[in-house]
Amino acid sequence: ARSTKTMEAILKALTGLGIAERDIQTSGYSIWSEVNTGPEGQTTDQVTYHVTNTVNVKVRKLDQMGSVLDAAINAGANSVYGVSFYLDDTKAVESQAREKAVADAREKAEELAKLTQVTVGPVVSISEVIGGSMPYSNFNAKEMATAGLGGGAGPISSGELDMTLTLQVTYAIQ
Repeated sequence: ARSTKTMEAILKALTGLGIAERDIQTSGYSIWSEVNTGPEGQTTDQVTYHVTNTVNVKVRKLDQMGSVLDAAINAGANSVYGVSFYLDDTKAVESQAREKAVADAREKAEELAKLTQVTVGPVVSISEVIGGSMPYSNFNAKEMATAGLGGGAGPISSGELDMTLTLQVTYAIQ
């Protein structure tokens, strides 16, 4: 019941800032129990129940990030598992990256051909290498605040967003 009340407060705080319901998604929910032990290690009749309710929130206005984090923490969120930056539409950037990757592949192939006294022929195959990883960070907002280390959002700086695209190009040798 306490978890439900807290989550309702968090959702109300987020939607109160204009975050659309479609941008708030439950990504994890778990309940587990722990049998308490006495001072000498014997089990007691007391059971502690733990509830974890995790949501992902998409913030579409970067200048709103600090307010969103502060609102969630003030409404009862006690752990924030990082902030990640994404582009909503990557098509144009990916197309540009492919163009540069093809030009780079040709330049490197020409360099290698020159070093080995051959001539670069037509493209035999080309494929895009798919894969990647996300940076992950974790801080416990309540623990930080209790320790006098803040805990509120503070300034959020987006910096630059690097995107990598890898193509594998095979050329014929003439």
